[in-house]
Amino acid sequence: MIVDHPNTENVIAVLACLESCRAYEAWMQSFSTKIEDNDELYVHGDFELVQDATASLSFVSLRRIDEFLSDRKKRLSTDLRYYDFKVKKLDILCDDNSVLTDRERQLVNIFEAHLTSFGQADVDELTELFSALKRTIGIRSRLKAELEKLLK
Repeated sequence: MIVDHPNTENVIAVLACLESCRAYEAWMQSFSTKIEDNDELYVHGDFELVQDATASLSFVSLRRIDEFLSDRKKRLSTDLRYYDFKVKKLDILCDDNSVLTDRERQLVNIFEAHLTSFGQADVDELTELFSALKRTIGIRSRLKAELEKLLK
């Protein structure tokens, strides 16, 4: 039950972003396995379109959570940060310094904000980003639990 809380809408926005980190995982686990090779999604190329879209949503959402849990200066006054919610960053990150490494952050920025040629190296780099999604499950779970407390 959501009670009157000064940051209720913002808490819900961060929780929605956390959920969006799961877009690719949800696609792969719940939907893609149920599609047959002769399905219309394959025939018209929509399978790859949805797969790529859910991966992009997951990567961008993870990048947003990385920014949310950072100490970097806010670029906009409306940017949300963990300290706006009195969330203890160290309790969320535990032994990690940040959600994403500098390299992972750069890869998200490149893949999601730049139109570049695609080669084998990109496959390896995408694999790194998928690994980052898996690696951050604990961080995302702890953040979700802390934010949900604010809604009680």
